[in-house]
Amino acid sequence: MDPVGSVCIEVLENPMQLEITVTAKDDYSLVKSSLWVGEDASLIPEDDTGIPDYPNFPYTWTNTNEETSWKSLVLVNRSSKCNVDMTDFV
Repeated sequence: MDPVGSVCIEVLENPMQLEITVTAKDDYSLVKSSLWVGEDASLIPEDDTGIPDYPNFPYTWTNTNEETSWKSLVLVNRSSKCNVDMTDFV
């Protein structure tokens, strides 16, 4: 299966946040995008069958104008569980 788009994640500072850009390619457009961000993948909302429950993701963008790009900022909680300096990912 050929990719129909891309996701770019950039770490910004002051305040620490992620800038997430979703872009469709070719003749595709975005209809609905959902995003979950967290430290532990076992906390991703799931439905009764164990697949990701996208309607319960905290970040959702719906588009009816056939747009091809979506950008969102997500604040990053600095946690005692995270031993990595987020600026190392830039």
